[in-house]
Amino acid sequence: MSLRALPVVALLSALPLAHAQQDKRGAEQQVVRVMATSGGDFGVSRISRANVDKYGDLLALTPDQKQMAGSLHEGYDAAVTAASKDFQSAMDDMRKSFQDTQDETVWSERMPKARKDYRDKTKGLEKGFFDDLRALLTGDQESRWPTVERQRRRETVLRTGMTSGESIDLINVVDGLKLAAEARTPLAEPLNEYEQDLDRALQAKQRAQEQARPFEPGKPMDAAEMREQLDKAREAGQKVKEVNQRHARRLEGLLPEDKRADFARAVREATFPRVYKPSAVARKIDSALSLSDLAPEQRERLRDLQSGYRRDLSPLNDRWASAIEEDERSPDRGGAMAVPGMGNVQVSFARDDSGPTADARKARRELDDRIRSKLDSILTKEQRERLPKDQQPGEGGHMMVPGDGGEAAVGTVIIKQDR
Repeated sequence: MSLRALPVVALLSALPLAHAQQDKRGAEQQVVRVMATSGGDFGVSRISRANVDKYGDLLALTPDQKQMAGSLHEGYDAAVTAASKDFQSAMDDMRKSFQDTQDETVWSERMPKARKDYRDKTKGLEKGFFDDLRALLTGDQESRWPTVERQRRRETVLRTGMTSGESIDLINVVDGLKLAAEARTPLAEPLNEYEQDLDRALQAKQRAQEQARPFEPGKPMDAAEMREQLDKAREAGQKVKEVNQRHARRLEGLLPEDKRADFARAVREATFPRVYKPSAVARKIDSALSLSDLAPEQRERLRDLQSGYRRDLSPLNDRWASAIEEDERSPDRGGAMAVPGMGNVQVSFARDDSGPTADARKARRELDDRIRSKLDSILTKEQRERLPKDQQPGEGGHMMVPGDGGEAAVGTVIIKQDR
């Protein structure tokens, strides 16, 4: 289940923010910008077969044990799929009710229970899978079990990060470098220390999330109380980010010289995925260059366009990333909170979308628009039609944008704050 399957109004109406009008006592309205992300399977981190293979390596399972683990996962996966279908059916019923009446309260009334039932069921299935997997282990393998618990926390708690650099797993970054055994040896102990430090920070963040007073969708909440809770969540996330920053500097210095730039680039891209991921227009240029019917002049112009775009893109992306980092230091930055039936929600108390971050994002968008226009002028109509399609706005005029591990809906709501 992804957020794309739901109207944005369903997401925003489920938030614990009162939609208020200016009252006679002169209460102040405050516009709050909201980004709601699913964190994957509508806030539930499903165990994948790749995850199971990773657990097998960490536990040093035998081939027979790996086969049994695969069978256990097949049963788990089938049960989660059935639970997902039940949840989808409940959401379809809500959607039909909304379409008939346009009554937004249907989401806040029914979605929390449907979401709780789904989460309770999938959490029970997850526990059952891990209990069964653990029952396969020998005594020596049992001693390795804490490494699986730490791995699972990185798979789940890390993905809830809303601050740049908070969701990075440096172990995955190093694995992606495909280092030779001799280059990997000096990193063994530093990576172990990183894993331990990160896990302590993740457990502290998890405790903070569990201790927070639960938000109740559809019910108003005091702005000051919300700020306090968001501040605590941001502080816990900042400690995770600091662990990643500290260990990234250490690991980079221990890498072979020819791998340091690749490591730094991978960390930067994981820190600011929205900024440094390949843009839609970059993918279009790559696709255009693969067309078999390009004339020599077209191919030359496309290569020049690609080279110029990369040259102009780099400083704009760096400016955008710096602005995001600066923006995150502002008390109006808000923070992330988990809302039943919603997944993770990023809330900003800024009154409008202006400032260095908005300016940097606009400059990047304007560059993309110019390059897209030039690309269209190079290609014929038939060639343009074979390129990847641009992403379209979501329902209700709100743009659906990719999130880390899921999808996101962006919108605004209003809370009432007494002067």
